[in-house]
Amino acid sequence: HTFTQYTYILLPPPEEVSTHHSLSFSHHTFLNTSLLYPHGRMIVSRLQSLLLFGVFTLLLSTFEVIGQEAFDLYIMCMSYQPEFCYHHQYYEYYYCENPRNTWRYNLTLHGLWPEYWDGGYPSSCTAEEFDESVVDEIGVAKFEILWVNVKEEVGEENYTDFWEHEWDKHGTCSGLDQVTYFNETLSRHLKTPESVYENYGGSVNKQEFVDFYGGSNMVAVVCDAGKYLSEVRVCLGVGEDAVPTEQIECPQHVLDEDSCTEEEIYIDEFYVDRCTARDNFGCKDETRSNLRGDRMAIS
Repeated sequence: HTFTQYTYILLPPPEEVSTHHSLSFSHHTFLNTSLLYPHGRMIVSRLQSLLLFGVFTLLLSTFEVIGQEAFDLYIMCMSYQPEFCYHHQYYEYYYCENPRNTWRYNLTLHGLWPEYWDGGYPSSCTAEEFDESVVDEIGVAKFEILWVNVKEEVGEENYTDFWEHEWDKHGTCSGLDQVTYFNETLSRHLKTPESVYENYGGSVNKQEFVDFYGGSNMVAVVCDAGKYLSEVRVCLGVGEDAVPTEQIECPQHVLDEDSCTEEEIYIDEFYVDRCTARDNFGCKDETRSNLRGDRMAIS
């Protein structure tokens, strides 16, 4: 008696094939076995199966490339730098110690993040390295005002590290080239309510703040300790060629990130401003240890 050797290839059901996730295939060799498919069974020779496996491997690489760009929306995240600096005051970051006036009264960009509607997000999708020349091409001054890295002074060695991180983790999944990704993000910088400027060091009504960004289904406001303004996150659509479009309603998992639990949102000051007001010459080491107590007195 003679027998033929066949190849066993297990394929995922069609409904499980998603461009959000990479596909993987199992390849095993058995005697007198078959190629199985959820909706039927067929027998192929070893040569045929090897050819099929080559085709499926090619399809796999195609799915992986598509998966880098197959997301549903963008999250536009804005940060309030006085709050960031409060939590990092002991590092004495340059622009936390020497803030520009505009950062006192305006939110600045954190990033533009591809997101899936049902939760989760793609991350670090390609190995394309960040190109520092993009910052110069667009304009360092624009980054410094709208998308500041408060950790480093302009011109310092690590000044572009923040934008490099955003590109590596999120930008590489957008399908956009670097100039387009950073330009599109900067051009969609969100305005800050005038109430923040008017109440620097004070508080604003949460509902009025939320309404400024379109209402409770359009924005998630992130607060430290349930009341100190930290970040604002809105959702943007995805247009042709993966370019972000207008503001859209956010999926529930994004809205659930809202963490401001009180009726008032507190607009903290840069810690150097609080010390200047009290000491007339800025923070000293002995006053830093008391900053939290000073801050809590705001409420």
